[in-house]
Amino acid sequence: MDVSQKKTERQTLLDVVTPSQIAWGLVFIGGLAFIVGTMNKYCYTQWCMSFPYLGEVLNGLIGDFYANMTVDCFSIAFAIFVIDQINERRERREFKAQLIRDMGNTDNGIALRAVANLRENGWLTDGSLRSVIFGRANLRYAYLADADLTGADLSGANLEKADLTKTNLSNARLYKANLRNTDLTETCLDGAYLGKALTFRQC
Repeated sequence: MDVSQKKTERQTLLDVVTPSQIAWGLVFIGGLAFIVGTMNKYCYTQWCMSFPYLGEVLNGLIGDFYANMTVDCFSIAFAIFVIDQINERRERREFKAQLIRDMGNTDNGIALRAVANLRENGWLTDGSLRSVIFGRANLRYAYLADADLTGADLSGANLEKADLTKTNLSNARLYKANLRNTDLTETCLDGAYLGKALTFRQC
C-alpha cells in the first residue's frame, strides 16, 4: 500500500468519525474504566461478588491502573473538545471572510450567493460588513434589506434593482454606484457620499 492510499484511508476515517465523537468515545471508556475499577477494588456486596473472577493478576492490574486510565481518557477527551471548538471557530471566521470577499465579486452569481449565505448566518446585520470595501461589486438584484453597511465603500458597485429597505448606509461611499431602480425605502444615508451615483428610476 503506497503513501497516497494510506492518506486516503485516513481522510475517509476522519470523514466518518468526527473529533467530538472520538472525544465522547473516550469519555465512555474512561467512565467504564472508573466503574469497573471501583467495583473491583471497593465493592464487596453479594451482587459484585456474583461477577466472574478474573484472576489475581488481572484484578490487580485493574485495581492499579483504572484511576490513571480514567484520568487519561477524560483529559484527552477534554483536549479534543477544546481543540475541536477552536478549529470550528477558526473555520467559521475563514468562511465568513471568504463570503465577504465573494460579496464584492464582479460576478453577479457569486455575489448573490455570498449575500444569501451572509444573511443565513446573521452576518449581514451584526456589523461584520462595516467599513468593508465592495468597490465594483456586482450586487444587482441583491437582497440587502436591514443590512448594516455603515462606512462601507461601494464605489462603482452595481446595485441596480437591489433591495436596500432599511439598510444602514450611513457614512458609506457610493461614488459612481449604480442605484437605478434600487429600493431605498427607509434606507439610512446619513453622511453617505453619493457623488456621480446613478439614481434615476425607469418607468
